[in-house]
Amino acid sequence: MKILITGIGIVGKSTLRRMLYQFFSFQNLNVKHYDADNFAHLRHPIDQSCIKPEEFSQSNIYLIEDIHGPIESQCLFPLATYDLILYLYCDRLNHTLFQISRAVQWLKSGKYDYDTINGWKGSQKPFDPRNILPIIKLIYKNFYRSQKLQAKDLLAISAYPHIVIQATWTKSGPAFDFKSSNLK
Repeated sequence: MKILITGIGIVGKSTLRRMLYQFFSFQNLNVKHYDADNFAHLRHPIDQSCIKPEEFSQSNIYLIEDIHGPIESQCLFPLATYDLILYLYCDRLNHTLFQISRAVQWLKSGKYDYDTINGWKGSQKPFDPRNILPIIKLIYKNFYRSQKLQAKDLLAISAYPHIVIQATWTKSGPAFDFKSSNLK
């Protein structure tokens, strides 16, 4: 079974993936989990195409986190190849809180805004003041884009089996609540 975990950036996708991995492992099920940002080694070295779904074992559960899952031109695998899509939805307030929390980590590391092609932006120096303004700009940009991106993503996944999960920021990490589903 292939399960896609997706949503806009910085809403707890990695946390949910690890939680599900632990849950399925505890149930003694064969489960593997991947972050598509680190999937480069699975792409074909010549044409960079994705591995075909037939290469996945039917006896395993695959949890694949892919921020670009609903974006046809950037996704690791087409939406139709997944048995289930888990979409993390986040309102603007919670998304801003997630980002502010992450901004503190970015400032501490000197790296922010990871991109699979270009890597990390930033000076690479902890607490470098040169990183503050770009981080603020990124949070501002994401604040205004988040609702449009989520609406577009939800439209893209609407034809496929999916569950929408509300992601909420808490001091102890993301919290997740069932929001809606199109499962029959």
